[in-house]
Amino acid sequence: LPFDLTSDAPVRLTLVRLTATEHVLLLVVHRVAADERSALVLLGQLSDQYTVPHRLPAGPDIRPADVTDDDRAWWRDTLTPTPGRLGLPTDIYRPAGNAVPTGAVLHFDWGAGLANAVAELAAATGTNPIGVLFAAYLALLARYAGEDRICVGVPASVLPAVSTAIGPWENLLAITADFPAGQTFRELLAASYAHAAEALRRRHVPFADVVAAVGGDRDPRRNPLCDTIFRYDDEAASFSLTGVRVEPEFVHHGGADAD
Repeated sequence: LPFDLTSDAPVRLTLVRLTATEHVLLLVVHRVAADERSALVLLGQLSDQYTVPHRLPAGPDIRPADVTDDDRAWWRDTLTPTPGRLGLPTDIYRPAGNAVPTGAVLHFDWGAGLANAVAELAAATGTNPIGVLFAAYLALLARYAGEDRICVGVPASVLPAVSTAIGPWENLLAITADFPAGQTFRELLAASYAHAAEALRRRHVPFADVVAAVGGDRDPRRNPLCDTIFRYDDEAASFSLTGVRVEPEFVHHGGADAD
């Protein structure tokens, strides 16, 4: 069921009893309360509280960073000219109005061979595996969309990696890439890696501010600026209960947040 934030708490915790020894614990968190990274922190705290109940310390006093005119100008300049919409050859039509399009999750394993090759290329180019995969994603989109300039959304937390604060700290970075004729993959990797690093240094600028600075027409059926999202999560959820065997169960809401 959708949240009604005018009356509902943004977190739901439901325990379903299947048998005397088997239960299902369902935790649903609205994005106004916690982002993806915060959810991992929350699961860790639930594990600790189950083992040894204790009062949690007060959360840190987190204030948004100051956004300068130079920050907004950088985003406006890097998104000018604004990349066009991706014409991906999908097999499902985009729904009319504000209806959420249906989506699915595809699980696959590319094997140790490809994983090692990605790590080797990252080491040889002074980048990292995330950068290599991002460049490959950009190249794939450009190939199938037939575009020479594209924009991809990359979620990034505005908090330090060591922070245990829970909240909606994730911001969307609209990262562009150009594909001049004759460009090699290593050249694309170097350019996209450097550009992403610059964007990360300005990740404190709210996405809404970036959209407002760039301007342009809005289509209510699409995300502003970027049709696709690239998310890399290398930290698995850790949830354990003393004396209980816990098995994670993947749940998908059936919708598609982006193309």
